[in-house]
Order: sequence, then structure tokens, then C-alpha cells
Amino acid sequence: DLSHNQLTGSIPDEIGSIELLDTLLDLSNNQISGTIPISFNKFSGLRTINLAHNLIGQIFPIGFSVSLQSCKYLNISNNNLEGPWSHFATAKFKLLRWLDLHGNNISGSLTGESLS
Repeated sequence: DLSHNQLTGSIPDEIGSIELLDTLLDLSNNQISGTIPISFNKFSGLRTINLAHNLIGQIFPIGFSVSLQSCKYLNISNNNLEGPWSHFATAKFKLLRWLDLHGNNISGSLTGESLS
């Protein structure tokens, strides 16, 4: 849990090589900016991702597909996400049960097909 630590800058791509991240990644309430790196693909067992209350401008690089098969809880609320949902709908979530994107400026429709 690295929440509430005043972390700044973007999430380094090397985060995908941290083997201890098996079920929870909490980087909420910091000042993280930039894009969530595609190395998140390596988190095959990650069930909870909390990136709320940061300055993240893009979920994943446009054009890359990210597969977070085990993720059940994803919170990216209160960031700087802007634009149509199609820019953010590149991830595949088979087990997702809770998604929080409030406090952003995302437009367009979100359907169950967008996430599977």
C-alpha cells in the first residue's frame, strides 16, 4: 500500500517486474501523472487496483491491449482522464465487478462489451 505518500511523476514500466504484487496495488491519493504502463499485463493475479485521486491522464497507451483477467476492483476516479470512452476501452476484464471512473471527463457510452 503506497497510498497517501505524495508520490509524483508517472508509474514506471518496471512496476510490472515486482513479484510481490499478487492481489493488491494501491497508489491512490498521490500526485501520479501520465499513463498506466502496459507492464500491468504482468499482474496476472492482481485483484484490486486503486489509482484514485491522482493526476493520471490516460489509462493505457492508445493502441495497446491490456489484459487484467483477475481484476475485480478497479478505481481510477478523480484523475485527469479526458476524451471518448473508446480511448480507454482497450483493457480486457473478465472478472471485473466494480469500476469507479467518477470525477473524470470521459464521454461516450460504457457497455459490458467494452470491458470483456
